Amino acid sequence: MKSFALLSLSLMLLVGVFSACEKEICTLELRTIGIVVEGDSLTDYYTIRQRTSDTIRTNFGSPNSDTWYPVLSDGFDADAPKSVEVFTFIGEINDSIVVQEPFLIQSDGCHIEKRSGKSLISL
Repeated sequence: MKSFALLSLSLMLLVGVFSACEKEICTLELRTIGIVVEGDSLTDYYTIRQRTSDTIRTNFGSPNSDTWYPVLSDGFDADAPKSVEVFTFIGEINDSIVVQEPFLIQSDGCHIEKRSGKSLISL
């Protein structure tokens, strides 16, 4: 009986520890915020992080579309994981900027979420 009580107590402690840490555990889901650009295809695209002026290149897009472009993906900055920042998506055609759109993006330390910014641009 003592061993059952000890086992039960141990299990309750483990559940309590994992419940307390639940908010800090990230899922394996990878989120990407993107924009659809209708009209001509972009020859180059990138995102500028306004706070640091860093250029961010997300090198993957949707394999089923030549009009969807990634703006930002999870893990954009491990140094400031819980933040809200302004990013500007830049799209170029033959070295001329044709798209310049600001996005307000929030990170909760695991995933990003778009707070504001267009989903569709027509050239």
